[in-house]
Amino acid sequence: QSTYENVITNHGNIITTFAATQQLKVMLGEISEGLANDNDDDENQRRRRLSNCVSTVDGFVLPCDKPSCEDPTRICDGSFNFHYVAYQKGAGCDTLDSDGDGKYDECEDRFPPELVVRNAEIFRCDMDDTSRLCHDGNVFRNEKQVKHFLKHQFPATDDCASTNKLEVKIEYKHGSCHDTVYKLTPMQNISACNDREPVGIFNITYENPLNGTSKEVTVQLDDEAPVVQCGFHPDSSGINVVDDKSLYHYMSEARTDGDRFRLNDARFFYNVTDNCEDNLRINVVVNSNEIQQEKIAELFKYSLDGSVEQAKFLYTATSCENIAEDLFCEKDEKSKFRFYDITVTASDSAGNTGSDTCKVIIIPSCSRPPFPDGCERYKAGNSRRRAFYYTVDFVKAAVFQSMILYQVAEAELVWKHDAPHKEVAVPYQVHRKRIHG
Repeated sequence: QSTYENVITNHGNIITTFAATQQLKVMLGEISEGLANDNDDDENQRRRRLSNCVSTVDGFVLPCDKPSCEDPTRICDGSFNFHYVAYQKGAGCDTLDSDGDGKYDECEDRFPPELVVRNAEIFRCDMDDTSRLCHDGNVFRNEKQVKHFLKHQFPATDDCASTNKLEVKIEYKHGSCHDTVYKLTPMQNISACNDREPVGIFNITYENPLNGTSKEVTVQLDDEAPVVQCGFHPDSSGINVVDDKSLYHYMSEARTDGDRFRLNDARFFYNVTDNCEDNLRINVVVNSNEIQQEKIAELFKYSLDGSVEQAKFLYTATSCENIAEDLFCEKDEKSKFRFYDITVTASDSAGNTGSDTCKVIIIPSCSRPPFPDGCERYKAGNSRRRAFYYTVDFVKAAVFQSMILYQVAEAELVWKHDAPHKEVAVPYQVHRKRIHG
């Protein structure tokens, strides 16, 4: 134990005892054992070099044109080994002639540039493969953002060349969304050395631009906006008409006071598709050209058996023209026809947005003479009752004139990419009854 303590506490002194020397050898052997594997490549490289060199320890026989085994910067006859020196680190900025052309110039830097990682921690997202460079802290919206980010995080450095002669070439390699791979290559570009021919008696070539070792980096890129489509399921009553993205609600002639407040189900739905497997934020906003004392629209969030969230839209099928004077109702000066715009907006993690708008238009009856412009006899839907209504074209033209929209309902939902899409299994349908006008 005293011998061991002597080694530990007196490591700066000369060791004279045989026992202490043996103990130190054991300790150093244990330390170096872990480094042996790391040096295998260097040792193999050294052996390859020795196989192509000549020892100068015992002299040599002229002529001798092989590198010296003791000093690779020299030929075995003692002269400079320019084919070795010219490609070494620092040879391009040591103010010496490194390529044997008899002069020193800026076209002697043959040591390639390298990439530096500013913040290595943010590129470690794969715990199973720590050598893999990947970043999951941002979802980029376009390639310009990706290149700007990577250019900042991976600058090029060189043993000699200044930063204004260095650049990083960033190329898309493969993949998409969460597995988008880019290849980064450091480049040294000295324009004065373009198309330089081999010079000097040693005929050493010069490459410009000079590329360094590339790295591949995986990022998250979502450069496509979600696609949103909205619509209405066919009306079960057979009275109202669905035409593409519009629902035409025909007001009942036999109205009661309760009709001013009764909410109707628009049987509204929406569908979203996206290029990446990502949950999307959904915002549903309902605007109307009229507001009244009571609530005229409601949005309810629901899902069926774990399917994606949908918004149930309920509305009042009336207008200020049919509201009693003792109740507040803000009329539209441009149109006497009430309508509802339902806008669905989907946003992904990158900030891309897609939207679609559907319309519910209330078409009142006009059965009492004198019949106004745009009023014609029309059989609404499957009803056997003959009635007078404003034509669709007439109402649409009036609605188009509206300038003011009031927000009357809003809902926030989530579209989960792995949830079943049961509610949207029914595609857009057009009611087969003729739409007058």
